[in-house]
Amino acid sequence: MSDPNHNQNRAPMATSEKGPLAESEVEEVLKRAVELHKAGQLREAEQLYNNVIAREPRQATAIHLLGLIAHQTGHNESAVDLISKALSITPEMAAAENNLGLSLRDLGRLEEACQSYQRAIILSPDYGTAHYNKGIALSELGCLEEAVISYQTAARLEPNNADTHLNLGNTYRELKKPEDAVRSYQSALAIQPNNEVAQINLGMLFQEMGQLKRALSVFETSSAKLAFYHRLRCLIACGEYDLFFELIESNMETCRTDLATAAISTFFSHQLGRANPHPFCKNPLDFVRVYENLGEVRDGNIVPDMSAYAQTLNAVWEPLGKTTKSGFQTRDNIFEKPDGPMESLQRILRRKIAEYHDEFQGEECDFIAQFPKDGVLNGWVVRLVAGGHQTEHIHADGWLSGVFYLQVPQVVDREEGSIELGYCGHEYPVLDETYPKRRYYPEAGTLILFPSSLFHATIPFHSQEERVSVAFDFLPSQAH
Repeated sequence: MSDPNHNQNRAPMATSEKGPLAESEVEEVLKRAVELHKAGQLREAEQLYNNVIAREPRQATAIHLLGLIAHQTGHNESAVDLISKALSITPEMAAAENNLGLSLRDLGRLEEACQSYQRAIILSPDYGTAHYNKGIALSELGCLEEAVISYQTAARLEPNNADTHLNLGNTYRELKKPEDAVRSYQSALAIQPNNEVAQINLGMLFQEMGQLKRALSVFETSSAKLAFYHRLRCLIACGEYDLFFELIESNMETCRTDLATAAISTFFSHQLGRANPHPFCKNPLDFVRVYENLGEVRDGNIVPDMSAYAQTLNAVWEPLGKTTKSGFQTRDNIFEKPDGPMESLQRILRRKIAEYHDEFQGEECDFIAQFPKDGVLNGWVVRLVAGGHQTEHIHADGWLSGVFYLQVPQVVDREEGSIELGYCGHEYPVLDETYPKRRYYPEAGTLILFPSSLFHATIPFHSQEERVSVAFDFLPSQAH
């Protein structure tokens, strides 16, 4: 079964007035449950699966699909238990092995997920979805050559799945095989001409290959949000500085809240000594604030509790597409359903964000004038080990960004493990090395807040101690 859409307007769960199902009703009820499940009515389907299991405790299909619902609702530990139980009753269920793999992957248990996908493939060699999912897990494990084989098999079995070609292209790109990557992205676009991710990745690949005219052609015809930003990058690389500024000014209505455009406009305005046309935040370093000993509250220091809690969260090693190197990063928003220390941290952060806004209230820039006072917190935990760092990046989907430090290793060189904030992204062509940037040297309990259009990076460190932090964005609720 594919992942059904979640129904956001579910009716309250009903209770059965008839008691346990008669044996003759089981098949009919199971069929109805599957229909509801596919329609996204998860709560109603869950009730019917439980009714079936109450009549037949070893009904493997119902147990498996109950586990799938647990996975779809984010309860992956329960999902693993339920689907494993179903497989112990009926081992030869390829779909159950695939769904077990999905749950294990979401728990960060990637090697076990691969094993589960492989068992699904042994049971059903032509199961394209299992090959595809195995490719994803292998990619996340860094086994890129093996991932290519899985994606190729999935593409042969299900040639019209654009995502398979897209992920194959991404893997070829990681392997420094640009021509193969181009063909894969083009295959994805032949199936889905409006696939924005494939458009952006193809254009970026052309940029990396130095084929700027081909890159511009892709970005000019793409409807993707990031296409405009990448078009600007191409113009700078081509030396078309006047056109760069003209394009920003003429498209201000659509790019006013585009933070990637705000960042590149700020940098090259400084580089070229021209007025910055983008109104988001013309001097973002002026809006950096550092708060010390934030974990000190009335009932003591909560940093140790939060640090211990962070170690229990499921995290992925060097997740693909992220900036974390030699470290782990959690997958989901830790503030979506906060509990324990993270609930306390959320209250602290919201209080400091309110104080931050009050300090800058009245500043003439969109960053403050349109500040989302009742916004959403989206956070994740980063755990860096020896050699760990984060490459230069911005949070283009954010508004205000921040990092709260839970553990900071002892280092000989003060620069190691520091955070650098500045105007320049690593992919920008630098014309003048004297661009604005600053370094900060946090301790455990330090909070740093800054506009999301500001580039930031962590300087590598070599201590055997972990560096643990909570990174987050505060953004408008409608953007979440």
